[in-house]
Amino acid sequence: MKQIGIQIGLVLGASALVLWGIFAGLAAYTHHNDYISVPDVSGMSFDEARIRLEQAGLRSNIMDSIYNEKALAYTIVEQNPKASDLVKEDRTIYLVINTGNKPKLKHPTWWI
Repeated sequence: MKQIGIQIGLVLGASALVLWGIFAGLAAYTHHNDYISVPDVSGMSFDEARIRLEQAGLRSNIMDSIYNEKALAYTIVEQNPKASDLVKEDRTIYLVINTGNKPKLKHPTWWI
């Protein structure tokens, strides 16, 4: 009976050690609690924004384009995640750029 208790204790101890190793390895692999603050790139050209994001260890991608008469043509008007959000290294920051071209057609305002 004493042998069974010792073996059960060894199995539980070994299992706890393996689980601890898995979780410690996973935290190291995913860089747990290792975040980068997203820089504010609004108002920059895409090339300037891309360089600034790369220097911070992030990637960039133009997600959409809109016309904004208050912003300079071909500059960043929105970004996702927002400036100063905390993200992991190598995260893609999605950008919306100002087209600089005024729309030729007006959209109906009855649905807004």
